[in-house]
Amino acid sequence: MNPSTDLKQLQDHHIRLSQLMSPLYLLIPLVFWAFFNYQGVGVTVKPVLLGAAGWIIALALRGPVSLLAARMPAEKGRLLLVSSSGPLEELVRLVTLLIAGLTIGSAASVGIGWAAIEIVYTLVSLFAVASLSKRTDEKAMQAKACWRPKARTGPIRPGGLSSGSS
Repeated sequence: MNPSTDLKQLQDHHIRLSQLMSPLYLLIPLVFWAFFNYQGVGVTVKPVLLGAAGWIIALALRGPVSLLAARMPAEKGRLLLVSSSGPLEELVRLVTLLIAGLTIGSAASVGIGWAAIEIVYTLVSLFAVASLSKRTDEKAMQAKACWRPKARTGPIRPGGLSSGSS
């Protein structure tokens, strides 16, 4: 048995399984919508769309932070990314809720929109990775090289970060 072949087969199996399950993932927001409506919580389209837009804005805010982090030493850059990601996302979520309205229905609607666009993004990423994983051209190999975890150059400290640069 070849460990690298076994790993590739396992990866292919999981990708195929995820692709087969993707229609079910898309049903999740609809199930929540139906549940909230059944409970008498008015889910409406406008706040759902605001939730989706909020998620896209939160994603877009990661770009400038990532560029700034890339110009820093590795340890400080990681710290910036980790420490800013949650607060930025929650700030966008709060502003989105304030715009949509402070009702249970608005909060449920924003949450459904936020989750729906995240599911769509995840599925698009899944299909892109699946497609890329089968390619062997130069551009595909460069992209795959970016995925590979970087080797640690020092012992692991509490918190999981190595003492060396990565």
